[in-house]
Amino acid sequence: MHYYDPVMDMAYYVRRKQMQARLANVRQALESANTDALLHELENLYGQDLTGMQQYHYLLALNQSLWELYVSFLSSAHRPAPDPTRLTRLNSMENPSAMRELMSDLLSALPRAAEEGTYSRRVREIIDYISAHFREEISLESIANVFCVHKTHLARLFKTETGMSLSEFIRRYRVNAAKTLLRDSRFRVNEIAYQVGFNSTQSFYNAFMHCEGVAPKLYREYYC
Repeated sequence: MHYYDPVMDMAYYVRRKQMQARLANVRQALESANTDALLHELENLYGQDLTGMQQYHYLLALNQSLWELYVSFLSSAHRPAPDPTRLTRLNSMENPSAMRELMSDLLSALPRAAEEGTYSRRVREIIDYISAHFREEISLESIANVFCVHKTHLARLFKTETGMSLSEFIRRYRVNAAKTLLRDSRFRVNEIAYQVGFNSTQSFYNAFMHCEGVAPKLYREYYC
């Protein structure tokens, strides 16, 4: 039998509020390329005095939030999306110190990644087009027609520069948009599926499982 503990519940609420404030500081440190401030915030975030299931759920939520911040900054710099298995590796680490070291390495490299050059103008235009139209029915063929480029050439160019196929990029973009709605809205999962451009709940479920390794409903339960 589970008993409600108002003290523990309030402590969890306070820690989540503190986490959100420090995550805002992490974002600010990244935007200003302030590595010292970034490392200081990460040390505080991963240095919370927690044990047992409280620590487990706190670290899952923290890792997910930092990972999404990492993906967001890579996307804004027109860099390829990271391998999602890195998040699995992060969550499977044995202690918060190891998690902090890995996340410090990933986030500290973001300013340098932004400076090392971006995609070609054509690929940036395609990414911008996807950003504006991902809720619609778009594909390699339709995008090739928009840009008056042969679809084979477009597919090769996009894969060479981003490291993934155009269809995979669209799928991941839609899943990332869905994650925001799962966290920040009360829409049902089937409603979210159509809002981000999937033509069925099943295709959304399959794409979400492929990208995140967890079902949409469980993502909302675990991380929101």
